[in-house]
Amino acid sequence: SREAQLAKARSRAADLAHPRQAPAEHLLVQAPQCRQRLLVRGRRDPALGGPSNGLILALGVYDRLAPDHVVNGRVVSGTGIIDGAGNVAAVGGIREKLVGAERARAEVFFVPSANCGDLVGVTSTARIVSVSTLDDAIEALDALADPATEGLVKGCS
Repeated sequence: SREAQLAKARSRAADLAHPRQAPAEHLLVQAPQCRQRLLVRGRRDPALGGPSNGLILALGVYDRLAPDHVVNGRVVSGTGIIDGAGNVAAVGGIREKLVGAERARAEVFFVPSANCGDLVGVTSTARIVSVSTLDDAIEALDALADPATEGLVKGCS
């Protein structure tokens, strides 16, 4: 069941619990489903840019911890600043980021709900999915994996 899978992910996350303050070379990510903060060791590549990759980074960490692997082999892209509670905030350059996602043959592109106005009139080869939280992104990936529920996934209209 989904609850059993989340319990297992929480257990794994507990193994990665971190001290209150982490050194600069560590990255802290909190997935609300795990109710744990995760410590990812390693240096951030400055070429990756600023905080706008937070949503995708957090989703990648969650995907590695969750036993059901929500990405499930799909090419997933997106953008959004994420806070410690999993809320996703608006970023700049949405259209340019969408073009990059299309070039990478992304099937799904997550966009902060607050940025939907930036995509009015834009068509894409990727499925544009509007999210306000990390939970929204995870639930969208689950729904997109099932033909019976994929039509329920909110885009930008």
